[in-house]
Amino acid sequence: MGQHRTPAVGRTTRPARLATLVAATAVGSTLAGTFVLLAAAPAQAQRPRDYVALGDSYSSGESVTPYLPGSDTAINRCHRSLRAYPQQLADSLHATTVDHGACSGAVTQDLYAPDHNGNRVTVDALEPAQLSRVDRRTDVVTLTIGGNDVGFGSILAACLYGDRQRATRTDCSTNAALTGAVAARIDALAGRGTATTPGGLPITPLRQIIADIRARSPHAKVVLGTYPQLVSSTFAGSECRVGGLTVREAPTQTVPLYVSKADAAWFAATVNRLDQVILDAPRSVRGRPARVADVRPAYGDHALCSSTTSWITPVKGTVSATTGAVSIDGSSMHPTIDGQTAYARAFRSQLR
Repeated sequence: MGQHRTPAVGRTTRPARLATLVAATAVGSTLAGTFVLLAAAPAQAQRPRDYVALGDSYSSGESVTPYLPGSDTAINRCHRSLRAYPQQLADSLHATTVDHGACSGAVTQDLYAPDHNGNRVTVDALEPAQLSRVDRRTDVVTLTIGGNDVGFGSILAACLYGDRQRATRTDCSTNAALTGAVAARIDALAGRGTATTPGGLPITPLRQIIADIRARSPHAKVVLGTYPQLVSSTFAGSECRVGGLTVREAPTQTVPLYVSKADAAWFAATVNRLDQVILDAPRSVRGRPARVADVRPAYGDHALCSSTTSWITPVKGTVSATTGAVSIDGSSMHPTIDGQTAYARAFRSQLR
């Protein structure tokens, strides 16, 4: 099993087979999100590999249940999936320890400071800064980060509409304040100027994040992931249905949600622009370069509104017929299990 380490929350000390990890969840653990598994040493022991997965919901596995114990509670909604790409990837890496530290809703600031959304390890302790999980013993680091800094959620809120809004709405892509803020945030991730997240937190450039990971673990393989296209803009007609809201007072009724073709095209261009910043980031870091797992080729044409089966979870939530209050489910617009498997393929190709 290699050198023993005191597991952090989300860390798994494990044999190579993921099936053993999944089976172990049935007996629970003394520490939420942590599994300590014992197995007979192989005839020819491989060098231990310490794998740390960081980042946001695309790495935590939001929407793909079941979740690691302790990451789907009243005080912790990090939603670390047992079927997310880090758990899939761990098998092929022959990882001895897996520290799944990604958390749904994470922004770049969460790499450096305790979780800004208030997710807690215990009642008295916030989720720690994600970079605290990386040290000189770390062999592999993967992460997706930037989508929440740019404001994917606020874009959804501004761009989607129901039947009643059709006659009075305007395309969100014509809103100069929105498009300008999104562009500034992407520039900040690229190190061109400064900007804050929709919640007002400072955005850290990706090259700085890579450099800081390198400072903590000079020998580790570091791989960033891009984001897939969430909504296709090639559909016929002027709009596409991307999900629906359940009426709270009448649960059998659903209010459909749409995106216009113009807004879908703008959002697709925004994702591509962010992905290009991610692809370019390692080139601006001195020393051992990081790599980028571009998930888009592995994903193919599996966005919402495409002609193939979507690997993106449709938008869902609830709406009050009385007040009009809307609540969007956190699983909306996240990779399905097929999407997470595509991520695993993309990352695996960069770790061979």
